[in-house]
Amino acid sequence: MGLTRRKDSYYVEFSLLDDGEVLNLASGGGRQLKRWKVGSLNKTVAKQQEAILKTQPLMGQIPSPGKAHAQLVTFRQWGKQYLALEPVKQLRGYAIRKLYVENLVRFFADKPLGAIMSEDVTAYRAQRVRYARVTCGKCEGDGGTRNVPCLRMEA
Repeated sequence: MGLTRRKDSYYVEFSLLDDGEVLNLASGGGRQLKRWKVGSLNKTVAKQQEAILKTQPLMGQIPSPGKAHAQLVTFRQWGKQYLALEPVKQLRGYAIRKLYVENLVRFFADKPLGAIMSEDVTAYRAQRVRYARVTCGKCEGDGGTRNVPCLRMEA
């Protein structure tokens, strides 16, 4: 780790730990090796670049790749992809699951997945109980002993 010379350039590499938010400099297990090309054959310039690149994870300036991807995908896109998965379509409870996802999509819409917090889920639960529950037909007649609503909202 550190500075490595190859025939075309110097490379800087060190281990990073992904905590889900940012990449931090790591020394133990659970790490990934990250490598940057310096683009220079001058060792002094390469050491300066190494110092710059090493300060970024120390200061928490490199976002986690997983979080960056989650910021790009909206809840609506996720819902569409999830319902299109073949293993999900083959589930016995696909119809009710589809209703659940459609209701969640209606509430969270175009909010990025990474931006959904516990307060948002609490707000969803609070607004859900304001609407009358309409069952899918399979849920009716359970005598109120089971709480299996389809959660279809009537506006």
